[in-house]
Amino acid sequence: MFGSVHRWPPASLLGSLPPALRTRLLSLGFEIGKDPDSVLMHEGEQTRHAFLLVSGYVRVTGTTEAGRVALLAIRGAGDLIGELAALDGRPRSATITAASSLIARVIRHDVLHGFMTGHPEAAVAISSAIGAKLRSATRSRIDLSGAPAHLRVARVLRELADSHGIPGPGETVELALSQPDLAALTGTSKPRVEAVLRELRQEEILATGYRRIVILDPARLAKRAQ
Repeated sequence: MFGSVHRWPPASLLGSLPPALRTRLLSLGFEIGKDPDSVLMHEGEQTRHAFLLVSGYVRVTGTTEAGRVALLAIRGAGDLIGELAALDGRPRSATITAASSLIARVIRHDVLHGFMTGHPEAAVAISSAIGAKLRSATRSRIDLSGAPAHLRVARVLRELADSHGIPGPGETVELALSQPDLAALTGTSKPRVEAVLRELRQEEILATGYRRIVILDPARLAKRAQ
């Protein structure tokens, strides 16, 4: 039903599944629509459903010991979110807020468990997606501990292009991402992010628009991220 009107990044859960299994996963639960800034789940709440993002983006945020709200990640169409609480029953570890209009499937924890038990290939894909998130979180902690701003920006853009990018004409990759979100993800000020993006535009590595970044030369971006 969704395959003809939606494209999912190849690295996302939906993008990585075979068509038949993807269709089965998309049949689980029920569909909801959310407007930008709608909260899907709150940090610390004791709920156990997961969300399968069909379209749109969400922000993943957490509260620091000092009471500051930190942007932890951006998740996009094709991703499964809230799956940790659905699988282990522990309180939510983060707040999930819609960063755009979105469509999602709400899947109860017992339904998700049954699907994974009955479809080992999907269980492996979901486990791999969780592992990728954990690796990304580890990488972010290392990068934020001392890497210069231009390197952090390049690394986050490369990572988001790999995980959430939509292939465009030729070798280009498109991202729906605002500069304030990029600044928060990299622990960098918005003026510094703007300066780094300006350099990358001048080198024709990327192009920018409203809430949109197009990676024109992924290979050169990867070199900048090393």
